[in-house]
Amino acid sequence: MPETDWTPPSRIDESGLRVTVTNEGTTHSVVVDLTALPGSPELRRELANALATKTGPTGTWKRVAVVENIAWCLETFTAHLAENGIVSIAALTPGAWNAYRLHLDERFAPKTATHILSKVVGLLRVSPLLPDAMAPALRMRQYHNFKTDPQPTYKVEDFEAIQKAAQHAVHAAARRITANSALLAKQGDPSLSPEQAQRAAALQTLLDNDGYLHSRSNLDVFAALGATTQYPNVIRGKTYMKASGLITEARAALFLTPAEATACAALLICHEGYNYSVVHNLTVPDRAATAADTQDAYRTPTDKPRRGKAGRHQTDILVDDGEESVGRAIRWIREATEPARRYLADRGTPTDRLLLYWPQRSLGPASGIPDYVRDTARTWWPEGVPKPGNWAMLHRTHVTRIRRRPEHHSRRTFVNEYLLLDQAAREEANGVIRQGLESALRPAVSRLAIRIVPSDTDVPEDSDTAVASCADYDHHPRTGVRCDESFLMCLRCDNAKAGPRHVKRIVLLHDALANLRSAIDSETWEERFQGHYLDLVAFLRNKLTEDEIGEARRQGTDEDRRIIEALLRGEYDRR
Repeated sequence: MPETDWTPPSRIDESGLRVTVTNEGTTHSVVVDLTALPGSPELRRELANALATKTGPTGTWKRVAVVENIAWCLETFTAHLAENGIVSIAALTPGAWNAYRLHLDERFAPKTATHILSKVVGLLRVSPLLPDAMAPALRMRQYHNFKTDPQPTYKVEDFEAIQKAAQHAVHAAARRITANSALLAKQGDPSLSPEQAQRAAALQTLLDNDGYLHSRSNLDVFAALGATTQYPNVIRGKTYMKASGLITEARAALFLTPAEATACAALLICHEGYNYSVVHNLTVPDRAATAADTQDAYRTPTDKPRRGKAGRHQTDILVDDGEESVGRAIRWIREATEPARRYLADRGTPTDRLLLYWPQRSLGPASGIPDYVRDTARTWWPEGVPKPGNWAMLHRTHVTRIRRRPEHHSRRTFVNEYLLLDQAAREEANGVIRQGLESALRPAVSRLAIRIVPSDTDVPEDSDTAVASCADYDHHPRTGVRCDESFLMCLRCDNAKAGPRHVKRIVLLHDALANLRSAIDSETWEERFQGHYLDLVAFLRNKLTEDEIGEARRQGTDEDRRIIEALLRGEYDRR
């Protein structure tokens, strides 16, 4: 163990402007360079220190992906401060901050401006130089839900075609790599045939040369590994064999190609509905015990930092019960990437990442989901299915069209971020709502008895209730005695008539009950107001047009609103 006074080495270089950021739990790191930012050197060093704190042991930015565009986000901030003569975080004022926010609003779309602000605010809050007066300004709401339009999903049949194509590509890669890995392990075995011995030697040569083979001097190695495709490279009228294509084919004997890595990612998303970051950072699963001795299972840890400390880590048990199962997919991917993990471990850079592949122009295997996904996915993507490699669309389709229940999110997130933004789910929900409303309105329509008269002169004012004119207050149509019911019952009464002065109050009563609905508990609503609200909806739908409703609402006066408020408070009951 280190000494008690031991401090970890600084992740900021000697210039004070470059910060090394490492993924939590892995060795994958990037260097964030703030050298080219506008503004004073002092300000840039302060931001670099804040970035080191934010990405350090006590910070909340634990992934390289969080800081990949941080320099771009800070560029507008440092430029704005430089233009206003501010050279340090300590000199920042609420006025300057608000001016910067207005500058972003003018220059960027709301979503982009909010993204930039979130990064800048995150760094400023951890800086010890931030003035106390800035705290209220930074607490101003920065985040908004910009997703209101329906989000696209694949058709179910297209989703199934993607899963099938990805499964075929992953299975083929696993068979190829495991066969070659087993052959390499038997190198020197006298039981190997001459062809097998030659291929095993070629595989060893590939590893000995760190995956790079000179095309002219290793044609026999390429041939033994099946890398024989001619890649023409025309120079000055002469055609040469292009080395990069042959090398890529040769490496594929033991390592996944970028296209196959995207197929692995797609297959996991199709099976489990993982989002991009979860798949990108998956580690090698452990074997798990199962009730059936004939089944394998894998304990797969997932990490979603946005869930917070209490809920970010989760473990899935994925059972291998056949070629169509997610457990079998995990097994294939694990076997196909094992040679890459051994290769990295032998060279002093061990990793536990699940997804490993060898990019075309790279000196070694890379981890996670490859860049340029849409181009690499085209090699296995099913023909006729649009948008190859759209992970968000694939993830959303799994959540909303396949599983249709929350799995890796809360119920609230599932409803707000998925169901309510899914066009098909919206249409289906609207249909159910319409059916439910029609069903609830049928009794209300049948009991609606109030009659509309064209003019207020047709009904005397001295017979008015809160929402109607009563033809015979002393003789209730059903009881024959003096009426003692709430004025809310007027819409069901044969004695009730509504002139224009009453219609506007009925519209205002409808609006008041609609607002009241969200302010009281469901039990009170159903017991006291739901039936009357349905009466009002039935009246408006069956007796008035949209234009008439709008005009009545505009004609409502303060006195009309006072009468409606008194009615809902019960001031007219049993008078």
